[in-house]
Amino acid sequence: NILWSLIIFIPAVISLAVSLSIIKLAENELTLLTSIIPLVVSVLSLSIMLHLVFSLGQESTSNRLTKGKIEPILLTIITTVIGFSTLSTSNLFAIRQFGVIASISVFDVLQSHWYGFTVHLNSFLGLELN
Repeated sequence: NILWSLIIFIPAVISLAVSLSIIKLAENELTLLTSIIPLVVSVLSLSIMLHLVFSLGQESTSNRLTKGKIEPILLTIITTVIGFSTLSTSNLFAIRQFGVIASISVFDVLQSHWYGFTVHLNSFLGLELN
């Protein structure tokens, strides 16, 4: 179904664009190390959306879906942000910069996807918000 494909892939493309914008704002150029951040963010974005969309078929209301999926998604994002944040303690400037930019980009995936899924997707699909 084309609609479901768009629902899954559009957030990944938006996350990719946001991560490239964060890189541009932070350092004005794309280095070899920071060039993998958009890929990591896109993969994380796709996995979150696939997880939510396929779980949507198993739950009858979006409220039950969000209650059941908030913990695994939050834990995934938080541990990824913490992992990338630890790189900011490195003595090497490139590694430190990679850690900061990756942490900010991954955290942005959390807030944009969660807001997008709970508000826009629910209203788009006509799901009840009980």
